[in-house]
Amino acid sequence: MLAFYGPATLRHLCLSHVPGTPLEIALDAGTRAALEGREKRQRAALALPEDTGAKACAPEPLDEMLARSLGELAPGMLMAHADAIARSAESVASIHPDDLFALKSCRALLGLAEPQEISP
Repeated sequence: MLAFYGPATLRHLCLSHVPGTPLEIALDAGTRAALEGREKRQRAALALPEDTGAKACAPEPLDEMLARSLGELAPGMLMAHADAIARSAESVASIHPDDLFALKSCRALLGLAEPQEISP
């Protein structure tokens, strides 16, 4: 499974799963492509130019989302938050500094961040 999905994609798959439901993993090319797309979109958002004049587009404040996610032990919430930020940033071709911080924070908490994403 690790060879088929790769570490980051397999991690996306496990973290996206809804707690309390069975986790079924199959060698599915469509799922792999979708998960790879999510990772690509998040990395692309990290590379976008920062725009301090833009309105922040995160679906909810980072501190509230983190409290809910950690309180409910639901990493899928962090993943969904990161995905939403990446999609919004992609649509405007820039990223607000607050959104960049939130995206980096989510990826770091999920163990998806590369070392250069974590450094200041």
